[in-house]
Amino acid sequence: MFAPWTPDCRTLARHCRGLVKQREVMADARFQMFTVFPARGQWDSCVVWRFLSANNRTLAQPVKCHPNEVACLVSLRELRSGLTGATVLPGRDDRGLWSWRLRVGEVDLAVSSRTYLRRIRAYEAGESFRRHAAEAGDVEPVRLVSANGFRIESC
Repeated sequence: MFAPWTPDCRTLARHCRGLVKQREVMADARFQMFTVFPARGQWDSCVVWRFLSANNRTLAQPVKCHPNEVACLVSLRELRSGLTGATVLPGRDDRGLWSWRLRVGEVDLAVSSRTYLRRIRAYEAGESFRRHAAEAGDVEPVRLVSANGFRIESC
């Protein structure tokens, strides 16, 4: 019968250093602000924010488009200041998929960017957004994108 393999101190140290390096490289959850240019003749450009997870998945977005960067930043400040008293409200669409809204009082400040098959997953995602948005740093610089989401340039 063989004894189970146990790593020596050097192997453990190398492994732990690798884990620490991976954590340092990993991006944090963050807000980004975009100027969206629609297809020709549809509507004027608008500015929106989105919240990205550490693995670059879009988790949340504003309820409405903003006319300029200042209005978008004001809405983002309102969102962040109201996170502690906000309520996550799951809702179902006409296809039977679940999403969530973040509401302060009677005002919706953020909505889910994704849909979920189960109500509990939508609710948990909304609560996760609320926790991570409170810890996130300032918004990244404005990026210009087209209506279909392709990046045009950074400002």
